[in-house]
Amino acid sequence: MQRFFYPVKLVSSKGYLLLFLLLFFRCQSPDPDLVNGDRFFQSKNYEKAVLYYKKVVNKKDRSDKNIRTEAI
Repeated sequence: MQRFFYPVKLVSSKGYLLLFLLLFFRCQSPDPDLVNGDRFFQSKNYEKAVLYYKKVVNKKDRSDKNIRTEAI
């Protein structure tokens, strides 16, 4: 039973959720106008994923009173 739920716990943790979003946005529409070199950090989709992460994940954190959050 634990083997089945392990990927859910892995994706629900913050770091892996952000990584999943980054990969998801990159797979949706690769940007052909990227400068050669570091494609990962120069993509607009990376910025979208980070903004989504800040909005959605931090709202969930603020609803939980056990977690202390700071303004971004």
